Amino acid sequence: MIPKYREALQESLSKAHQIREVMPWITEQEQEDLVKKIEETRDWLDNKMEEQDKLELTEDPSFNVEDFEKEMGKMTKLAKKIFGKKKPKEKKPKKEEVKEEVKDEEAKTDADDETTTTWDSDKAETQSEETADATTEEL
Repeated sequence: MIPKYREALQESLSKAHQIREVMPWITEQEQEDLVKKIEETRDWLDNKMEEQDKLELTEDPSFNVEDFEKEMGKMTKLAKKIFGKKKPKEKKPKKEEVKEEVKDEEAKTDADDETTTTWDSDKAETQSEETADATTEEL
């Protein structure tokens, strides 16, 4: 049973080291706090296991399930708080910024329209001249 918890602690530690890559809204301090708490829990378990190994079989255990659950609960509570932290909503642009963007887009559209109109006028003039030339040749 203990090796299973050691594996879980190691996996949690790995995830804690990578959390800012996956969840960039987690602060560096939160990440450090989580890593520290996981390491403390792992060290606590290792120390209790060493104490247990030194005890005779007839002596009381160095820790019990309640002690273990209490230590794991502290770490789990912090991990849930940090891993459960939702991504903050993106701020909506202020009305002034939106108006400026609309004006910029309108100016760009107007410039595009002028270019198109100029091109269409030139094309129409060329076609008119060609039609006039053709008509003159026929006469």
